[in-house]
Amino acid sequence: MQWMEIKIVFDAAEPELAQEMVSYLVMEHGAEGLEMTTPGETGMVQDGSGSSVPDSKEHSVTAFLPLDDLFEGRKADLTRALDDLKGSVLTDYSVHFSKQDDQPWETAWKAHFHPIEIGESLVIKPSWEDYENPEKRMLIELDPGMAFGTGTHPTTAVCLEMIETECLKKAPERFLDVGTGSGILMIGAYKLGARKVFGCDNDMDALEAAAKNLKGNQVHEGDFGLWLGDLLAGIVEGAFDMVAANITAEANVMLIPGLPRIMAPGSIFIASGIMAEKKDLVLEALDACRFSVERVQETGGWVGIAARMP
Repeated sequence: MQWMEIKIVFDAAEPELAQEMVSYLVMEHGAEGLEMTTPGETGMVQDGSGSSVPDSKEHSVTAFLPLDDLFEGRKADLTRALDDLKGSVLTDYSVHFSKQDDQPWETAWKAHFHPIEIGESLVIKPSWEDYENPEKRMLIELDPGMAFGTGTHPTTAVCLEMIETECLKKAPERFLDVGTGSGILMIGAYKLGARKVFGCDNDMDALEAAAKNLKGNQVHEGDFGLWLGDLLAGIVEGAFDMVAANITAEANVMLIPGLPRIMAPGSIFIASGIMAEKKDLVLEALDACRFSVERVQETGGWVGIAARMP
């Protein structure tokens, strides 16, 4: 398969925040093989020959979209999303396109994936790196491949931290991750004491990656379940006493009205993947469904919300 390399070069008053938001947007629009470069650092991008070369003069995000029947629609949607950031997060930006084969870049992202400590008790570690672990943290070991990310985006960190806080109060009997991707939230909840963990995603490749990661992190087959479907479609089992959704604000708004069907009374919902300027959309949807908001946490322009079912 051929891929289209998309390099987004930008200026911003807060470049680190802008870089995180741009990277999140491109992944949400189907991009893979994400790489980021910052002035003064050496990032990996592709030159015309397909070789990796350093780029240290500009803020940029480079990713790849498959050249399939969905490409033009994804490209148009991504352009609109970037235009929405211009004037608020981005001062200016330009997008550069180049056709590529997957072989030169499919493992380049590994150079930028290192252990990261989350909250008080977790650490996400790539399978090919050592970690001394002097604090005896619980290890989440991933080899996610280029399609599903490393789990180190701020939205994932916020979500895991909030899951940790709730699990320390009372670990759930049944935990559900909506839009599970690599399965990292399921693994984290299980390590933190959840008895059964479940996940749903609309991408079969994601579910296969999640199953591999769950088994690789000693989550017993009888203790997890995975469903294929959008949001809550296909989920017939309940009730869950903790549900997490690290998806967009708009997707959370669509999800919330269906939660009472599958959540136990008094259970907790954790919403993440929310840009700070869109948090009110989610708060209003929670209020309309009579959820009680217990915690709002913001990190680097991204928001997580913990709310309890009546």
